[in-house]
Amino acid sequence: MQRPLADGRIVVEIFAAEHPQLTETDRQMLLGWREVVEGVFEIRERVGDAIVAVNLADELIYRIRTNAGSGALAPMRPGLLMTARIVPLGGDWMLSGAQTLFPASERARDAPAGRRTGHRALAGSGNSPGQCPAQTVPFACSRP
Repeated sequence: MQRPLADGRIVVEIFAAEHPQLTETDRQMLLGWREVVEGVFEIRERVGDAIVAVNLADELIYRIRTNAGSGALAPMRPGLLMTARIVPLGGDWMLSGAQTLFPASERARDAPAGRRTGHRALAGSGNSPGQCPAQTVPFACSRP
């Protein structure tokens, strides 16, 4: 979604431009998907229908949801590591693509790779992480 095509645009920009019937809310949600975060996350807790995880690359905390049904988050237990790609969804983040889970015992081996390869791909939206209460964890928040 975030890789530019030959004309410099990305797929979600083309889709949004070619679908004028989209509501402004839907258009903004789609264009927000230019802000991809890929990396190794440490799952901290389960909060309702979401997980709270810290990205080992940017050290930010994310509340992450899924559109794959309530059972999709069941194996994502606190303490596990997860390689994942997430995109913004309202005030939270949504899993996008495949995830891989690893036991916490593999942290020493995998964490350095996460710091080298994980990244936040911002497309000039002006959003910047800030402090937030631990129980709300909106969008992306600095580590407490």
